[in-house]
Amino acid sequence: MRKYAVALAGGGSKGIYQIGAWKALDELGIEFEAVTGTSIGAINSAFMVQGDLNKAYDMWSNLRMDQCVRLPENVGLVSENLLDRQHAGVIFKELITHGGIDQSPLFDLLSKYIDLPLVYSSSIDFGLCTFSLRNRTSLKIWRSDIPQDLFFTYIMASSALPGLRPIKLDDHLYIDGGFGDNLPFDMLRRRGLRNIIAIDLRPVKNRAITTDRLRITHICNSLELGGTLDLTPLFFPEILNWDTLIPERLSDFSTASITTFLFRIIRICLPILITELYRALSRLRFCTRCRRTAYTLRRNF
Repeated sequence: MRKYAVALAGGGSKGIYQIGAWKALDELGIEFEAVTGTSIGAINSAFMVQGDLNKAYDMWSNLRMDQCVRLPENVGLVSENLLDRQHAGVIFKELITHGGIDQSPLFDLLSKYIDLPLVYSSSIDFGLCTFSLRNRTSLKIWRSDIPQDLFFTYIMASSALPGLRPIKLDDHLYIDGGFGDNLPFDMLRRRGLRNIIAIDLRPVKNRAITTDRLRITHICNSLELGGTLDLTPLFFPEILNWDTLIPERLSDFSTASITTFLFRIIRICLPILITELYRALSRLRFCTRCRRTAYTLRRNF
């Protein structure tokens, strides 16, 4: 039977959709030869390489927000949606004082469910994507280049969403891989894998794409999957009003604290903005050269 390579997109708590897609593929008897992922896709990729659908289902079906992030002891969550506007003041304060929310409980949770010997002995290859703040580029790395004792750290680096603390590796800070490549099927293509299943978390129409001798089956949901950090069992979509994200008591924060917070935001966001501006200018220069070439050809022929 033909084997497939799988790419899993990032999307936070929406990643539970990928477990359902995996279950469907398993029921169809689809076998995998490699799996890559970004952010939550990297976590789900580890489960797929491990080959234990039941463990993945058990983790997701019992998942709580306090198993993913750690807040101050005197602070409680009013809902399982971390981006609930009632949590805005807490998030704002954690960004100021600690540079982001502590996600170390997720490290402990993954250590409980993911069996490293199984992952490293599996015949299914594994890769993930994270984003370097220093180099302002994606780091795409395969299992063979990840030391086993740093495996969960790389997973955390791939899934460090905005608002969570960046992860330090080799004196570099890394954040969510979605800043560079949210659906890393290019890693599979570069390995010479041609039959690819890309499981996306964006609400776009399912489609098969044939290009560069690739056969890419693009799977995604047509329904609303909820918020990125919403673990509410029954999700009801809400429109988030950004003006409600301002803490009611700005007096709780000193001028020095706010200045520190703004500096941290600039340090994280500015390199990304510069990178995107450079890419936009590069595309503009390329389009200008194309137009000039077309004009020259029309004159000569």
